[in-house]
Amino acid sequence: VVAYDLVSVGELATVHGPRHLTAVSYGRRSMRLNTVAVGAGAYVGPNCTLEPGCRVVDGAYVEPLSSVREGQ
Repeated sequence: VVAYDLVSVGELATVHGPRHLTAVSYGRRSMRLNTVAVGAGAYVGPNCTLEPGCRVVDGAYVEPLSSVREGQ
């Protein structure tokens, strides 16, 4: 977990196996910080990437090897 103070995980949510939860993104000569939220009861499968600004809603299921981008 990168920038853990910007990452929130709801009650009974499951973040499974190797994953990348990051609230920091380095792009074209810039650094971007934003929150990452995993809702209550949500499931994040193994080897997923949750990028800055994304929100996994309550009860959602993120398939293994998926990427969730900002605004999704």
